[in-house]
Amino acid sequence: MDHYHYTVGIDWGSTNHQISLIDAQGKLCGERSFPHGGQGLRDSTQWIKTVTNAEPHQIGIAIEVPHGPVVETMMESEFKVHAINPRNIQKSK
Repeated sequence: MDHYHYTVGIDWGSTNHQISLIDAQGKLCGERSFPHGGQGLRDSTQWIKTVTNAEPHQIGIAIEVPHGPVVETMMESEFKVHAINPRNIQKSK
C-alpha cells in the first residue's frame, strides 16, 4: 500500500465487521466491531474520522473483498481502499 498516516484493516464477518486502525509507525490506535447495515457503515466511517482526525486521502483501507457496500461506503467517504487477499498477508512474529 502507498504511504498513509493511518491504515485501517476491515475483517469481513458474518454479522459484524471488525475494524483495526494503526498509525504510520505501526501503533494500534483502536479496534471496534460494527454491525452490517447502513447505520453500522455510517458509524464505522465516523469512528475512523474521529480517531484519526486526518483527511480521508491520508487513510488507507485494507479489506478482503473488492466490492460491496463496505467498499462503496469507504470509497464514498474518500478513503483509499485496497482489496487484499488474506492468503497473501505475511503474519509478523
